[in-house]
Amino acid sequence: LALRARDRRAAIDVLGRVRPGTLDHTVARIAALRIRAARLPGDGDPLPLPAEVDAALAELHALVGRRPGDGEPSLSEDEALRLSTELHEWKLDAVHGLSDRPGAPGGGPGRLTARALRRLSAPERESRERLESLYRRLAAHHQEPAAHDHLVDLMHAVRPQTVF
Repeated sequence: LALRARDRRAAIDVLGRVRPGTLDHTVARIAALRIRAARLPGDGDPLPLPAEVDAALAELHALVGRRPGDGEPSLSEDEALRLSTELHEWKLDAVHGLSDRPGAPGGGPGRLTARALRRLSAPERESRERLESLYRRLAAHHQEPAAHDHLVDLMHAVRPQTVF
């Protein structure tokens, strides 16, 4: 209900009440990370600030490699890689929404021209480089050709263009 009302904080608070030490707690923590970083449905300003996405990423990295049974969720390296990629996608969306390029900020994904890609802000360039690296790592893990090819395509799509 909180998400339907676009109340990010209330949704995260509800998920924070799940009893620690249970599988439900792990699922709730992952859901809370996604809610902190994701675009919420509806009109208006459904994106968090990039700093909020960074905070969610820091929390995610703290969950990696914990020993099961500590009462806190633990994620494998592979699970963390996939979730980190998702959060970085949301961060790029948030950074792109704050850009001062012509067009409607926060107006959703749009097609970038080669000229616009060369004029990326430093935060957007950094986000794109990080996301490219994550897609590369994901592609290296996939044995299935279709999934690998899709990830390589995504990697090339977000890569900042260079000029020689």
